[in-house]
Amino acid sequence: VSDGLSLDIMRSLVELGNEKIQPHDDAVLIIGNTGVGKSTLLNHITGAEFKVEQIMVGMKIEYTLKLKNPDHSRPKIGASLLSETSFPNKYDHEGNVYWDCPGFGDTKGYEQDIANAFYVKKLFEVPLRVKIIVVLSDDQFAGRSKEFMALLTKLQSFGGNFAAIKDSVSFVLTKVPKGNNLKKYR
Repeated sequence: VSDGLSLDIMRSLVELGNEKIQPHDDAVLIIGNTGVGKSTLLNHITGAEFKVEQIMVGMKIEYTLKLKNPDHSRPKIGASLLSETSFPNKYDHEGNVYWDCPGFGDTKGYEQDIANAFYVKKLFEVPLRVKIIVVLSDDQFAGRSKEFMALLTKLQSFGGNFAAIKDSVSFVLTKVPKGNNLKKYR
């Protein structure tokens, strides 16, 4: 294809989604753009313990959360702006089913980003009842409202009539700088 998209890659990713995403009664979908903290949030919801690590980014010290006891049963937390989650991962916790979805705006390329949208749409179609947690980072919500509106448009395209699902949607704001005035988010 002239724009660099590989139809073979997209086909294999979509086939994987059709094979792995199975019907279930209820689900909580955790969605948002790449790098906003979806996997970190799911780890928190499911009771993981964290430690804070300092990292140098250029000449600036930044802080990042790491799992105290990482294991393969927990969502892996990305440590950079590169995509970590490439396929929706299902986690059962205390009778609830959570899907840690790959992010929109995936850094692995257009094929993966298109497949990610397909996966999320398929997850909307499979359960009888779905709850949605939309994860937004501070800069995405407060500084770049265009990204926020694009995310809402994607959400509406997956669920059809937004008015019908609005009571099933929660928003979580991450990466808010310490001491930030929360009034700017209203």
